[in-house]
Amino acid sequence: LAVTLPALVTALGVLVVLGRLVPGYSIVRAGLDPAGRELASFAWRNYPGSLLSGAPQFALPLLAVNVLGPFRNAYFYVAWSMAQIVYLVPAVISNISLSQGTAASAGALAARSRRLAFALLAPIVAVAVAVPSLFLRWYGGSYVDQATTLLRLLMLAAVPWALVILAQSRLRTEHRFTALTGLSAAFCGLSLGLPVGFGAVWYGTGMAAGWLVAVSVAAVCAYGFSSRSSFGVV
Repeated sequence: LAVTLPALVTALGVLVVLGRLVPGYSIVRAGLDPAGRELASFAWRNYPGSLLSGAPQFALPLLAVNVLGPFRNAYFYVAWSMAQIVYLVPAVISNISLSQGTAASAGALAARSRRLAFALLAPIVAVAVAVPSLFLRWYGGSYVDQATTLLRLLMLAAVPWALVILAQSRLRTEHRFTALTGLSAAFCGLSLGLPVGFGAVWYGTGMAAGWLVAVSVAAVCAYGFSSRSSFGVV
């Protein structure tokens, strides 16, 4: 509630003053306009997939506290936070490709987006996997000892993560919302279930390994979804 309530109040406030900020704007007329209806339809059909896709990144750290306990979670959370910075690279690229793409160009644009994402990710992931202490030593020697394997596993997950995120962008561009929701649901279930299950047995390393396995399986599913022709598929 502390997160959603301010956003809700802000959105309602903007709607109230939007007519004054944009002369002639009316929510009613916007709803009756064909372009407005098409935009609203896109937003509502995209919403379940976006919610399911984004949930693991926010929910998993909360689950980790309960699974690992505060001591072990400290090491996991630092490695997780570092990996999230790297995960932003394909996320930003996917947003750009969505804004530029059309159903006809989605395949070619997705291929270019993957090449760009891998070109940017490769040196970062290589350094983080080869020399994780370069990043962890700033937090102290105990983090180098305890979080090295965690960081390596989470950084390796950036590669399949890019495939999942970019495939979701292509599905949105092609308006294949059923496939998008199915892929996102599979990703959500795997990326919450496997880390928690592995973490209960192998603690932080198991949680990071579970995330890597989950994202990798989702990437295989993403390839299957995005490689199919969009014609006749919703």
